[in-house]
Amino acid sequence: ALPVKAIREDNVWSVDIDVGPLAVKIAKVKIDAKTGGIISYEIPEFPPI
Repeated sequence: ALPVKAIREDNVWSVDIDVGPLAVKIAKVKIDAKTGGIISYEIPEFPPI
């Protein structure tokens, strides 16, 4: 996984991570800047193998 973009908005980091093994698939994670806890995340669906 490679970070693509990270933006801090007040006390929340919004991070986009490329999680695709062959093509670009972006996972979105929101992290509390003070505690480091994950607030929310969205993981793209992959087709079945």
